[in-house]
Amino acid sequence: MKTARHDLDIVIVSYESRDALVRCLAAWKSTPHRVLVVDNASQDGSAEAASSGGVEVLETGENIGFGRAANAGIAATSAPFVLVSNADAWPREPSAADVLLERLSRDDAAGAAGPQFVRDDGVPHPTLMPQASRWWTGGAAQTSVPEGAAPRWRPKLPGRPSFLVGAAILFRRSALDEVGTFDPSFFLFNEEVDLCRRLVAGGWTLVTADAVFVHLGGIATRPRWHAAYREQLRSHLRLIEKHEGAPAAEQTRRYLASVLSAKALIARGDERRLLRDNAAWLRSGPARELVASREALQLES
Repeated sequence: MKTARHDLDIVIVSYESRDALVRCLAAWKSTPHRVLVVDNASQDGSAEAASSGGVEVLETGENIGFGRAANAGIAATSAPFVLVSNADAWPREPSAADVLLERLSRDDAAGAAGPQFVRDDGVPHPTLMPQASRWWTGGAAQTSVPEGAAPRWRPKLPGRPSFLVGAAILFRRSALDEVGTFDPSFFLFNEEVDLCRRLVAGGWTLVTADAVFVHLGGIATRPRWHAAYREQLRSHLRLIEKHEGAPAAEQTRRYLASVLSAKALIARGDERRLLRDNAAWLRSGPARELVASREALQLES
């Protein structure tokens, strides 16, 4: 299917992911659609690499988080459909964007569509996943779990709403105009969970398409996992507080503190320190304070 250039804009959010970004942009090289890279003040030459390849770059000047960077890209574009992608995700075939676009454009009730994800080795991982509950046990984000294997940290509870994995999501702009874009209070993690939940609450559906995207996963967070993991915990408390209320977030905080302490008893080395430190952080104040007084996330360290 051939689509007009003005039908779709592609926004790629980048942070310290130069090598992955270069691969990503190579995959988009032949697309007729506008490609905009939003770079979160990377120090690894990401913005320069994109610019030298003739790609439009919007530099944020500082690391403002994924959601705010994506919002800047959405605001800087105007097509009726906008694909928001990580720098470590890209289409396996040049036609993948048009397959996504065709799927979303033919269903007027659909607000967003996700592709089929595979790792670099071709092993698939889920696109549509159940949202975490207040009983999440603090496991690392596992979007590389093979298809069919239920993520242990996101049990499929009856009636639990789902979300599209945020590595690459095609949005209908009119749906975003109705429910809003990414909530900037989520610096990293769960921003797509929250947005998908708001889309569904607004009467929109979430769909998947046969388009295949490669998703490496963890390129920006793995080298600085201690800081990123703290932010994952904080964003989970924020998600529960926002959608289930302050008492539920407080229950979640106490539960997570106990779970991480128990895990630390059998963990070793760096993992034990990570779990103990974050259990102590969870006990350092009520959920509302931990969410509201987030320390600056030093992903550089």
